[in-house]
Amino acid sequence: MNGYEKGDEIPSYRIMPAEAKGNFCGAFGSQWNNVPIPCVVLEERQRPFARKVHLRQAVSAFEHLAKSQHLRAR
Repeated sequence: MNGYEKGDEIPSYRIMPAEAKGNFCGAFGSQWNNVPIPCVVLEERQRPFARKVHLRQAVSAFEHLAKSQHLRAR
């Protein structure tokens, strides 16, 4: 309920697939937002962060995030 500290073993249900995304700016004010970035273009040490996310925060943090995003969608 209170989350997991760095170094704690995390249950498998708290490890989720992830996708790296980025915002890119170009000439003449052009911009691409939320563009997927393939793992192969990242440095080897960065790839694990682009493949999966470890949900260490407390459940209440995720509840708050879900509620705040729900309110913004309206």
